[in-house]
Amino acid sequence: MIYNHYEIQDLTLKDFQEQIGKSVTITFLKPQKLKSYDELKNELSGVVKKIGLSANSPHLPVDLTIKDLESDNEYDINLFKMESLEI
Repeated sequence: MIYNHYEIQDLTLKDFQEQIGKSVTITFLKPQKLKSYDELKNELSGVVKKIGLSANSPHLPVDLTIKDLESDNEYDINLFKMESLEI
């Protein structure tokens, strides 16, 4: 299933908890500089390791920690920087 930028922001903690340990592909709104890569990346594929929550109640999801399939590095990706999320 592919979620667009607006649908991602409507997902709840429960929606993301089901994805922990599963592969996802993220497309960024703007190319991102990620460690281990010389060039800017438009897309990242990896496994969801954890979910970052907002500090304020109701503690909504704000980022995902993704373990990159290519480099084995982990990245914290802000949900608001995602153009699409493929689960």
